[in-house]
Amino acid sequence: MRYLLNVLFFLTLLSCETIIEIAPPDYEPKVVVTSHFNPDSIWSVALHQSSSIGIKQDVSKQYALGASMVIMSGSNLVDSLNYVGNGLYKSATFKYPLPKTLYTLTVDIPGQPRLQASSSAPPRTSITDYRIELQGSVVETPIDRVGLYNIWIEFEDVPGTNMYEIGIYRYTAKQVLGGLSVDSVYQRQDSFESLGLGWYCGFQSALEVDVEFRGGPGVSCTRLVVTDRTFSGQKYEWSGTLQLSFSADERQADNEVLLLLTSYSNDYVEYARTLTENQDSGSFFEPISVYSNIDGGLGIFAGYTNTSLILSLSE
Repeated sequence: MRYLLNVLFFLTLLSCETIIEIAPPDYEPKVVVTSHFNPDSIWSVALHQSSSIGIKQDVSKQYALGASMVIMSGSNLVDSLNYVGNGLYKSATFKYPLPKTLYTLTVDIPGQPRLQASSSAPPRTSITDYRIELQGSVVETPIDRVGLYNIWIEFEDVPGTNMYEIGIYRYTAKQVLGGLSVDSVYQRQDSFESLGLGWYCGFQSALEVDVEFRGGPGVSCTRLVVTDRTFSGQKYEWSGTLQLSFSADERQADNEVLLLLTSYSNDYVEYARTLTENQDSGSFFEPISVYSNIDGGLGIFAGYTNTSLILSLSE
């Protein structure tokens, strides 16, 4: 009997549960600017409005429309950007940014404060020497071929404080992306059999002085970066060994890799670092503020510069 009374009391408590809905605080949207510019692409800027967490909104209505947008270099007009849809503004004259040039973006939207930001793309880095070597020979299997390749480059540090990233992209053919067949595509290689010492996985680790250099066997890293604090103004070497496999129907199309050596502006590094920290903080921790250099709004206007190298895969 006592047990039955306890059960009835517990069920009574459950039936008295009250759900209280808490309305989110009032939120005033801000204009967000996004522009990662480089000398290999025409001027392009995306505009949208920020939204409050937990509020479902139609993304198509969050674009900041009706903006007048210009790029200046000092007192000289460089370009005016036109709206092309989906919140994107592009150069109508197909002008490209130049490295080592300070640019100022000015955005005027009716009823909104003026938005401004300044940044530059770093000078292009010179790759002074390189080689790619097949270790041993390509191994034939019933379904593909497998080869172990060592890549080595030497590049010259440019003046100033710099952050570099190495990206290795394998050229493949007959890919299906999102249900669409394409002739060719470059796929980033993130896993290395071994990696030369001196590189870090991500901007945050590279900026922490006490963190040991990454490298060694079996490295998987989405962003291989290094600062020039240990080799400022000098030449620097990088090496990595990766295993590549090729299917039988790709024999004529997969014989090269693309190497990208990217140098970033300080604005870009700080934005990418804090954005990654924010994404990694999780839902149970206080969000980390993402870096912004937009005066009057949110977002980023920052430059970077690529130096590319096509490496042929020998057999």
